[in-house]
Amino acid sequence: MTAERELINVGDAADVASRRPLVIAHRGGVVGPGTPECSLAAIRLAAEQGYDMVEFDVQETADGVPVVFHDSSLETACGLDEAVCRLPVDEVTACQYRATDEYVVTLRVALALCSELRLGVMLDISASKEAPGSDGYYSGIADLVETCGLAQATVTITQNALARGHLQRSAMLAVSREDRTRIEAGEGAEIGGQFWFAAARELQIEHVVRYRDAGALVLPAINIFRYPAHAHRQLAGEEMASLHEAGVDGFQIDSVFHDLVPRRRR
Repeated sequence: MTAERELINVGDAADVASRRPLVIAHRGGVVGPGTPECSLAAIRLAAEQGYDMVEFDVQETADGVPVVFHDSSLETACGLDEAVCRLPVDEVTACQYRATDEYVVTLRVALALCSELRLGVMLDISASKEAPGSDGYYSGIADLVETCGLAQATVTITQNALARGHLQRSAMLAVSREDRTRIEAGEGAEIGGQFWFAAARELQIEHVVRYRDAGALVLPAINIFRYPAHAHRQLAGEEMASLHEAGVDGFQIDSVFHDLVPRRRR
């Protein structure tokens, strides 16, 4: 099956149009029993279920290695009351996800698997006072994307100026907050080759055309934590339907909403 998959080119308008709506798996793939978030098993399931891309939360270890892990602490997922940024990479990747056979992995390993499975990537790169990142760290991430052959298939939602400076050579950048303000006020902004990203409720229907006319992709997030538990499927489905009709290019979703994604037009 993987040989038949075509790796997405996010800068190719025709490729994007043929896939619309693009579907990006939040939290590193298809999450469920035995497939924890950001695990290799979750990535494999995303490929099997036809996702175009997966979203990774990238964190820096104490010795400067990027790993993929969602939470700020390893406690809930792995039973270790410690933060990724306080441990060396060997200790982080020795952490096993509870009740599974899966381990925390480096970004290098995750990207290599995505390349093999022909999956694009969305990078959410964390920075903190303890792990602010450096030129070498962000440049290294850009190098990994290129080495894995994913430079045309990667986007990043980071707004960190240092990270954006390095990643612009290997990933499509999210529209900056400043340019979002300009576009939504009806002013001009140079955003061609970038993408709009935020919670779906932050996107007004009338602004979809403005972003697309300015040359940006539009990829709203449909995540379960953004909705009340009693109506998350109803509300997520309604938002996806209305935004798809308005012309968005795709959605970043939690896998529980996969069956609600509007069908691609043929």
